[in-house]
Amino acid sequence: MRPVSFRICQPGLSKIELWKEIGDEREFAAGIVDVKSFYVETPEDVAERIRTALKYIPAEKLYICPDCGFFPVPRWLAYQKLSNMAKGVKIVRAELGAE
Repeated sequence: MRPVSFRICQPGLSKIELWKEIGDEREFAAGIVDVKSFYVETPEDVAERIRTALKYIPAEKLYICPDCGFFPVPRWLAYQKLSNMAKGVKIVRAELGAE
C-alpha cells in the first residue's frame, strides 16, 4: 500500500488531521520543507513541523521529505534545505529517545 502524502510546510495547506479518516494502516509522507521558497527552514522550523505531524501520526508510520522535487531549485539552496531537514529530524528523534 502506498503512503499518503501531504504538504505541511505551508500554513493552510495541511489537512494532516484527515490521515485518521484515510486509515491508520497506511504510512504518511510529510512534506516538511517548501521547495518553492528561498526561505531556508531552520532545524527548529523543521522540528516543529514534525512535532505537529506526530500529533496525528505515529512515529513508525511517518516519513519526512520535502514537499516536492528540487529540480528548479539552485543546488546550494537544496543542500541547505535538506541539511536543515536532517538536523530537524535529529532534534525530534533525540526528544523521542530514538538517538
